[in-house]
Amino acid sequence: MKDPQQGRKPRKRRAPSEKYEVFVQVGDPLHIALLAGTIAVLALGVLLASVGVAMAVCLVVLMLAPLVVVVGYETVGHRHMVMALERTFAD
Repeated sequence: MKDPQQGRKPRKRRAPSEKYEVFVQVGDPLHIALLAGTIAVLALGVLLASVGVAMAVCLVVLMLAPLVVVVGYETVGHRHMVMALERTFAD
C-alpha cells in the first residue's frame, strides 16, 4: 500500500505566537507584555542572586516567573482572545 505522505514536503512548524498572528492576521501587544513581564521576573531572580540574597529566595522568585503569563491570560487574555476571534470572523 502506498504511503499518502510520501513525496510531500514536510511543513515548517510555527511557534504558537506565529500561529496566532497568522490566524487573526494581526500582531498582539498582550503577548509581548506577558513575555516582557516574565523576563523581568527572571532577571529579578538573577539580580537577587548576584547581590547575595539567599538561594531559596532567588529560586522562589524564579519559580514565580510563569505566574505572570498565567495571571495575565486569566485576567485579560480570555477577553482579548474572544475579541480577536470576533474581528477575524466578522467578515
